[in-house]
Amino acid sequence: MDSATPSFKFPHPTPFNGKRDGFSVLGFLKRMTFFFDGAGIAESRKVGVTLAFAGDEVIGWWELLNKPSDTSFPDFSELLAAEFSPAKFKEHILALTMQMKMTLPLNISNVMAYITKAREYHLLLQSYYADNAVLNDTIRTAFLSGAPTQLRQMLEVAIVNAGNDTIDLPRLFKAAEEFGRIFHTGDPSLGAKALAASGSSAGITDPNAMEVDNIHIQLNNIHKQLGTLHRSLQSRPTNGTNNPSRDRPAPLTAADREYLVRNGGCFRCRELGHISPNCPKYGNGSRGINQVTAGESPDSGKASGN
Repeated sequence: MDSATPSFKFPHPTPFNGKRDGFSVLGFLKRMTFFFDGAGIAESRKVGVTLAFAGDEVIGWWELLNKPSDTSFPDFSELLAAEFSPAKFKEHILALTMQMKMTLPLNISNVMAYITKAREYHLLLQSYYADNAVLNDTIRTAFLSGAPTQLRQMLEVAIVNAGNDTIDLPRLFKAAEEFGRIFHTGDPSLGAKALAASGSSAGITDPNAMEVDNIHIQLNNIHKQLGTLHRSLQSRPTNGTNNPSRDRPAPLTAADREYLVRNGGCFRCRELGHISPNCPKYGNGSRGINQVTAGESPDSGKASGN
């Protein structure tokens, strides 16, 4: 076994169904991205691994394109999404994105709903943009354009205060949330009449409302698929018993330990992004996590704390 490959298995994503409805290919690409992040797949292998789950039709299509073997995954994703989506699907979704408006009155609930809608459009369009900076700028422009005047002006000031015109989306959304809480305090100067003058509408009579709702349903389905995969990662085998204290990962091998050390992973929950003393699942000092201690055989299976 390659020392860079962990022995514990990351659940495989659901293969692509080959449908050309646009949503199916976007959901597939999101599942693959989630899989790559969790399994630690190298960038150079992502296109090949994706093809393995995509099926013969996609493999044949890719071979006919005769693209370089070192094509990046973002470039591949953009081509695949365009091929398996209806004509002008990207342009249609992009038009709906640019037309989104925040529901009035201006309060924290409506601001959060508006942020969620912007994030959904970002998720939907992400596979069509090899350059994420271009997409972020598009979403930022649409978000500011659809916001009520008072909120938009405050956000524009926040952008200027940030020192540039390219404030990232998380910071923009966070600022919008904070301003939404300010408006939510009930300042009389920000009443319904004043907000109505901003030009935003509640969206009830939006001719695209039903279509947008359908898009949200499709996005929710994608989120549910990712949620199911995430929950499966959290479940642990009980080793044939009903004793919760035995519901722990299998013993770490030497290859596991090397992989986690090199990738900043946790010996307790086996996830990347934090080390054992900061484990959000088992906490600092939680003993009984099966792992190999220094000086023991990698295959001994003896347990100790990290």
